[in-house]
Amino acid sequence: MKTLSQKSNFQIRVISALLFFAIIIAGYYFLGNSGLLFIGLVVSAFLILEGGNLLGMNQVPSKFLKFYFYFSTSIILFIYLFISIQFTLLFFTIFALFFFVISLSYGVHKTEDITYVLQYQLKTLLGWIYLGLLPAMCLEILLKPKGDFWFLFLLAIVFAGDIMAYIIGKLFGSHLVLPLISPKKTWEGVLGGWLGSTTISLIVWKFNFQNVSIFQIIFCATAVSFFAQGGDFFESLLKRITNVKDSGSIMPGHGGLLDRTDGLLFASPIMAYFISQYERFFRVLNAKVRNTN
Repeated sequence: MKTLSQKSNFQIRVISALLFFAIIIAGYYFLGNSGLLFIGLVVSAFLILEGGNLLGMNQVPSKFLKFYFYFSTSIILFIYLFISIQFTLLFFTIFALFFFVISLSYGVHKTEDITYVLQYQLKTLLGWIYLGLLPAMCLEILLKPKGDFWFLFLLAIVFAGDIMAYIIGKLFGSHLVLPLISPKKTWEGVLGGWLGSTTISLIVWKFNFQNVSIFQIIFCATAVSFFAQGGDFFESLLKRITNVKDSGSIMPGHGGLLDRTDGLLFASPIMAYFISQYERFFRVLNAKVRNTN
């Protein structure tokens, strides 16, 4: 039987998740796409702060290098989202070269430990990808045609998978997947997550998608679910390495926003690819119709 504290924690977790969803729905209801984009940018700011803490940026002795990490990660996100991928690659390269020279000279001079400096540089590069590029790729979906639909579809797949993975794992979970990384995640929960993602995808497919086979939508749901759960394991790995329980405390019962959206970040490139293929199919179809006429 559940103890009182377990029941209380479960209730807090549910209320916290419902509040998070309510904010997203309210933003979309009152402001549409712009509301979702604004909420996404605010969440991204928290992700950068929480992820920086998770990567150990709060322990860096130099205030300049701390600032450089957060500033450059934010710039990479904004350039990718609002300018172009080409400029992102250019700035990424410039930031990397400048950072490598500055951090190496400073770190070796201060610590005289080249291993520590190289580890710090690798963490920074990881942060640019994990906290800069992936959130940008997620929010970029909103800028596509029918971006609000695609973005909410992605949220539905990932969060339905999260909910079902949690419920099935709690009720039936007994076979651990990677106990050294995530001691509570089970194969039963993984299967439950896949079922949740696939079920919601089929419901949406039934009423919204044209000329997309059931096999294609199941493949999309499976890929999104796989990468979303991979994102959960990746964040768990980071927390084990840094010996941190949660990335933050803004969502009681869950931890930080990164704890809630880690799977979403990893699933975004997969959804972006599916969208591009879907749009490409209709461009080809419309071209054939025009040629026929």
